Amino acid sequence: MSEEQSQALVPAERSSELEKSISSFNPAVADFLRDVGLPTENIFSPVEERRKVINQLKNALGILPMEERQRAYYLTKFTVAVAVGLFDGALNYLWDETISALRRLVSKVDLAYFFSVAATISSRNKSFSSADDLDQVADHDLLEACRRIGLLSDVNYNRLEHVNYMRNHASAAHPNENDLDGYEILSWLATCLRHAITAEPDHSVI
Repeated sequence: MSEEQSQALVPAERSSELEKSISSFNPAVADFLRDVGLPTENIFSPVEERRKVINQLKNALGILPMEERQRAYYLTKFTVAVAVGLFDGALNYLWDETISALRRLVSKVDLAYFFSVAATISSRNKSFSSADDLDQVADHDLLEACRRIGLLSDVNYNRLEHVNYMRNHASAAHPNENDLDGYEILSWLATCLRHAITAEPDHSVI
């Protein structure tokens, strides 16, 4: 019996499980993992969930100019993680790109003012003063300071804070058993692209 005929006899629910197995993606890797005693099943998101994102990815990225796209390394990692089916890793990469974009946004405004506001949020921010220090500011503090100085509206702050919450509780950043679906990933991608990755500071804020 051919491999195609064999797969055709697999019940739908079993087929879905196979899609989540490393064996169906890369048998050689699966053999290696089994040899060292690591699990190979229920690793990936189902193919149908991946298709939801991949089919809309080009449209979603349309908001991002091509020259900026070519520098968006975390979005490349996001896309590869989606294609493979590692949605928890994809969310983590999307958040990395978002935070990098917010740091660039902050660097275009009065840094002294930003850090003076950030210091009121957490005392650990009091020693920071330059653009090189931005990567030391915690993600929540960065979002809150951006909201307080007007780089983020209250609504957009809460949109991004929700993505941050999901990143902390459902991504590869921390151990968890939560599942993510394609529409969630698409929604968070659209939110981060529109309100952080492509955002520009208002002239009044500058």
